[in-house]
Amino acid sequence: MPLSPEIKDKIDEGFLTKPCIKCGLDHRAYNHAGMVPLQGEVWKNLKGPELMQAEAHLATLKAAHTKKMNAAKKAGSSSAQASTPQTVPQTVPTNIEPIIVPTGFPVIDTAGTDPHASLTTPQLLLIQEQAKSEPVDIVLRQANNAPTADQVATGHVHEPTTEKLSIVSAKFPLRKQFAKSTSHVLTNYFEVSWNNNTKFFVYEITDIPAGNKRKTKAVVKTAIQAWDFLRNNQSHFATDHLKFIVAWTDLHTGIQCPRKSTPAEEVIWTPTPIADGDRRVQLYFKYHG
Repeated sequence: MPLSPEIKDKIDEGFLTKPCIKCGLDHRAYNHAGMVPLQGEVWKNLKGPELMQAEAHLATLKAAHTKKMNAAKKAGSSSAQASTPQTVPQTVPTNIEPIIVPTGFPVIDTAGTDPHASLTTPQLLLIQEQAKSEPVDIVLRQANNAPTADQVATGHVHEPTTEKLSIVSAKFPLRKQFAKSTSHVLTNYFEVSWNNNTKFFVYEITDIPAGNKRKTKAVVKTAIQAWDFLRNNQSHFATDHLKFIVAWTDLHTGIQCPRKSTPAEEVIWTPTPIADGDRRVQLYFKYHG
């Protein structure tokens, strides 16, 4: 079954435009890759032989475009070599020194520029790889029977050192009596205390793309692995895997990445981006205090 002229024209017009005519995401069909649901303007309505014909036509367009781009690149390279005196050595920077944030948090204006646009940007970590490594239970776990009294020790009876809240007024009547306890209940609740001079540092990962909790958790885990100031300090902080990080050690003094231009009262860094498929995701790391 030949491809209809209408569909063929749409592919010819849209394979280099955004959004992608195959999946509908923010990239060109020329750059489409991966197992992404085909929800683009053209592909979402194709079925059977017509879908196969559309794939073949797009492949032909890609090949022609790649050949054209390679020829133009080769011609430009030849022209540049011809116009450059051979006696003048050409030097290409191979390393870009990171911007180290000094004490006092001075703001570095990065407005309008991409601090990670250089060719030396490290390979971006893929969110999908973090999601794939996330264990998923596909079978119900075997339930454990509750231990009997002769199977457990007396344990540690919790005796709180803090005073109980004294409620002066309540919206509903308070219960005055409880059933008499005849047994001990085993729980995993515990009391936490710390020294008066203990310091906690609160941070936030901002600009996380909208999605469900599983996707958000994958983004946060990817950022922790991608940024060395978090990856090397995982035993010194806790996270809700939604956006907040609470550390009991200073994580920000050694950050070696550009600062984001923000109001004076905000302290935000621009770490290395991460990748979501073929889309680059720029997250930010904010210090709350």
